[in-house]
Amino acid sequence: MPAAGFAGTLATRIRLTPPRDPESKDVVERTNGFLETSFLPGRTFTGPEDFNTQLTGWLPIANDRLVRATGARPREALAVDLAAMTALPAHPLICLAVLGPSV
Repeated sequence: MPAAGFAGTLATRIRLTPPRDPESKDVVERTNGFLETSFLPGRTFTGPEDFNTQLTGWLPIANDRLVRATGARPREALAVDLAAMTALPAHPLICLAVLGPSV
């Protein structure tokens, strides 16, 4: 399976969430809800580039907030996650060989 092979090169695993299990999908839904209620209201965008520019300007503010559930700021959690990550493969073509040609 190409996706599993690619995940293996990055020392990760693919985990499918069970159908109709809102708790499993809650992290993604909370993130979407946070963007919808904290970033989008009152904004207009002239296109994708403008959206990305505004989002890039807003993210430092959002990442400095204290998250009640974790008791940490996202920027601090990111530093911990980055420290735990392994390096990407030295040769990106290895990943492409595992994935196979695009369709």
